[in-house]
Amino acid sequence: MLGDFLNNGREVLAQDGVFYIETGTPIVAMTFVQEYIQFGIFDGEENVICQIYHSESELFEVLKIPFRDNFFRQDCKLYEYVPQFEFDKNQALLNAKNCIGKHSDSLLSIPGDDFVFYCLTNRFINEFATELKFGLQYSTPYIIKEMLNAYHHCITIEGGYIIHFSRGGEDKLDPFIRLDSFNDFLDTSGKHDQIPYDKESDLTLTSCRNRAIYVLTGKLDFNKYKLFSNNCEHFALWCKTGIKKSRQLQEAAEELAMITLCIAARRPHPKLIKVVKKRINFPWSKRN
Repeated sequence: MLGDFLNNGREVLAQDGVFYIETGTPIVAMTFVQEYIQFGIFDGEENVICQIYHSESELFEVLKIPFRDNFFRQDCKLYEYVPQFEFDKNQALLNAKNCIGKHSDSLLSIPGDDFVFYCLTNRFINEFATELKFGLQYSTPYIIKEMLNAYHHCITIEGGYIIHFSRGGEDKLDPFIRLDSFNDFLDTSGKHDQIPYDKESDLTLTSCRNRAIYVLTGKLDFNKYKLFSNNCEHFALWCKTGIKKSRQLQEAAEELAMITLCIAARRPHPKLIKVVKKRINFPWSKRN
């Protein structure tokens, strides 16, 4: 629902210092850098009912909090979420009120968009994971230093957005966890592959999505980017499995071992030629 909001959010502007919001309206407070994103239901009495994450206890709690200062901070902009489906605002508010005081220690969505989705639909968002296409891992080919072929990885959220470990263009910034559109992700090659789930070991689609948002919103520091120990694939697979690993680095290590053995034996193996063609982007070869 976070991605859908980014497509269908409408900024709420104050008139004479007053925000005119209908009771039961789903609203979102968000800072420009997306460090603070909070969904809630406006109760018509200068309060918002929302699902809050307590970092000290690592618990989620549904609370009624004052609209100003607690929900809508000075560095925020206020938006109305306009979902692409019919819903009843009175019923949404009733659903929200019935959840006040409830706690959970499961990995819910940090911004509380899953809670608001429940208020609007009376359904849980994980029931629509496949339809909304979130929690999926994708890769796209790119070239390192105009020489080595590699793959960049991401995790999808709904609405055509992804979260990934990226530098974000040709600037000189250190790579960081960021939110981008899927089209921006494909800019380097225009090609992509979906990495299938292992039903035996992988987490649910909803948990994968929520882990990615968990890092995006700064509730967990994923540490600085390191090509060999903390790269985009480490992030994507951690979201998906709970374990940091990089399969392409494992493959590269195995290929390096084979190359070393071939050099030591002074006998090039046929597989070695395939490895070199796969990994090296020769000037005369077609870009994948």
